Amino acid sequence: MAGVPPLVIRERDFDYQKRRIALFEDLLKGYPATAPEIQAAARQDIPPLLRGRVWAALLGVEGDTEGQYEAIDKFAEGAFDRQVCFFSFLIDVCC
Repeated sequence: MAGVPPLVIRERDFDYQKRRIALFEDLLKGYPATAPEIQAAARQDIPPLLRGRVWAALLGVEGDTEGQYEAIDKFAEGAFDRQVCFFSFLIDVCC
């Protein structure tokens, strides 16, 4: 990657980002057939606007992820919640 500007410069370059977004949008349209190309392009960088979708493709996430997330019971108390409360209690007592 000789001659490639630092990531912070590339992320602020509008024309560069526009080209990268167009590239990744085309690659994502062809997913999963374009998975190797997505991996190769992601080695250089991933546009911030598409990071979620690109990482989902890189990790092989498929299906109705939003529906699966909405189906998770996020309000019922579980064992982890009690553990967090216990550690919070210890911090209050000790500090």
